[in-house]
Amino acid sequence: MGSRPSFELARGQRHYFEVPSNRDSFTIDVDGVGVNLFDPSGTDRSDLTASEQGEITVACAGNPGMWSFATNQRSRHVRLVDLEPFIATGDPERYFVPASYPPPL
Repeated sequence: MGSRPSFELARGQRHYFEVPSNRDSFTIDVDGVGVNLFDPSGTDRSDLTASEQGEITVACAGNPGMWSFATNQRSRHVRLVDLEPFIATGDPERYFVPASYPPPL
């Protein structure tokens, strides 16, 4: 399988991504700085990332839905390691998964 896309981010902008109900955890890869993480209710869960860098596994059992993150500083990239590789910037209503995903083998 090919590499997953990563997203270059502007400081302070919220980026939304979907965590399915069948997941107990997910992993993000942060290159540059830690991120502020928010659960689907909008609660700041930065305690789960605590300014870490690299691959961060986040426990999310019982809390599926539209999570989001924002950077404190300019970050080079954030990658959703084990989730669908799609984000919505600025507004969760912008989130969608293309009808052609996953691509045919």
